[in-house]
Amino acid sequence: MAVTWCVVLLGVLLSIEAKPSCKFEDDSSRHLECSPGDSDYILDKGLVSDKARIVIITLRSCKITSLNTDCFEGLPRLERLDISHNKLTTLPLGVLDKVPKLTYFNASYNIITNLPVGLFKNVQNLIQLDLTGNHLYEINPGLFKKIPTIFLAMKQDTITMGWWWILIGLISYVNAQPSCKFYGSSKTIASCKPGDSDYVLVRGLVSDNNRTTKIILRGCRITDVDYESFENLPALKYLDLSQNAIRFLKLGTLDEALEVTHLNLSYNMLSQFPLGLFDQKTKLLTLDLTGNKLVSFELGIFDTVPKLKYLYLSTNSFVGKDLNPYLFDQNPNLSILDFSRNDMSASPDNLLHALYNLETLNLDRTFLTAVPKFATAANLKSLKNLILSTNQIKRIDSPTVFINLDNLKVLDLSQNNLEFIHENTFKPLRNLVGIILRSNKLTHLPENLFQNVPKLINIELSHNQLKTVSINNFKGTSLKNLNLSDNKIIFLPENFCSELQNIDIILAKLYFLPNPWECACMNELINEVKTMNILYDGGDFDGAHQVCVVKDKFVCDRTL
Repeated sequence: MAVTWCVVLLGVLLSIEAKPSCKFEDDSSRHLECSPGDSDYILDKGLVSDKARIVIITLRSCKITSLNTDCFEGLPRLERLDISHNKLTTLPLGVLDKVPKLTYFNASYNIITNLPVGLFKNVQNLIQLDLTGNHLYEINPGLFKKIPTIFLAMKQDTITMGWWWILIGLISYVNAQPSCKFYGSSKTIASCKPGDSDYVLVRGLVSDNNRTTKIILRGCRITDVDYESFENLPALKYLDLSQNAIRFLKLGTLDEALEVTHLNLSYNMLSQFPLGLFDQKTKLLTLDLTGNKLVSFELGIFDTVPKLKYLYLSTNSFVGKDLNPYLFDQNPNLSILDFSRNDMSASPDNLLHALYNLETLNLDRTFLTAVPKFATAANLKSLKNLILSTNQIKRIDSPTVFINLDNLKVLDLSQNNLEFIHENTFKPLRNLVGIILRSNKLTHLPENLFQNVPKLINIELSHNQLKTVSINNFKGTSLKNLNLSDNKIIFLPENFCSELQNIDIILAKLYFLPNPWECACMNELINEVKTMNILYDGGDFDGAHQVCVVKDKFVCDRTL
């Protein structure tokens, strides 16, 4: 009989599995989540330890009663640890010593009554600690030193008066959290203002709202973004994290909010992205990375955003010659690409070879000494706006440099050092509407430089060294607006505006001041523009500014 009961008892004991069951929540084996066993459990080495790739461990509600000091050994990459809703009464000294990269630790809703001094001494990267809902009676004031954000909520009668003063100080410190309000007719736009100090974005501030479509966290002093910060935001389309102090985005921090189409990370301190950061942003249309410190882009970083149309990379620290020519191979829909204020000299000629829908390419301030081949490649027939301003281009000797840009509408070559342009350079640009040559060193325009560019309406030639221009310069165009200010012009051809009208050009605007005009020549021009109702820059005709030079005879002398 006794033997029978022993067998029964043994069977019952064997059926009780106290050990939690754990499984990985993602294919990369980074997130380990555990479910409770049938009874209470002491967490020892082996259940979650010695797994080098783990970044997140979730042991929530696993009936854990105590921790062995070696239970978290062998976890060099662990950043987030959740042991909330268990039955812990304390945390043993040394239990966190082997997780140096830990940034988030949640021990809320246990029955912890005390914590040993030095518990957090070796977790130098800890940013957020949650001890909500425990039974803490007193804590050494130095225990939380250097931990930016701490959550504590407990009954008043469990806290000594000395602890209240510590708690008041912590609450004042936690005012780093931004304040957010909802706007819009349906209250779907969340706009936040910064708190009193730097802040790590965590779940709870803007997360868990089914209706939110737009979140603005611009200038909120955010230094880091924690996992799950954007959890449960199924309607979110627009996310603005610009003008903060974010240095790095951990892999997985942007995985939530799958419907986002516009992501603004401009003007942070980002220097690199982990491969896979945008893997869950397959619907992204706009990505703004302006004003960071990006030094490189790993091949494949943009592969998972095939719908991307607008990419802003201005004002970073990367060098064009180091960019992989296959970087944009999976982004055929790119329409606007901004490389401005980066060194794009010596970039691969085939850098943009996969882009057949590009309409705007911005290469302002990119240290160019010549028109780059990657910007005029045969596949860029869709290009409408090409910005080459503020570079060091001195000459354009080739008559075919722009031959592939059939649909170009605006060409900006301003603020270069241009001294020479081949007379046929602009001939292939049959759809060109505007050309900007402001602030160069042009002293002479070839007779047929602009001739027979049929849709050309706007020509900007200010701040050069031109002494005059010819009527024939503009033959075969649709010129309406001409800016000749800040040159060395003394006179223009006689009856300049009327002669243009004779070749079917009717000016709407003509800017010609300041220039070292002969007064007689300028007077002729002013009478003409007034008669023909052409808008001109007459602001300096106030008697206080010299606008022309008087010679002995008040007759326009057109000899140079």
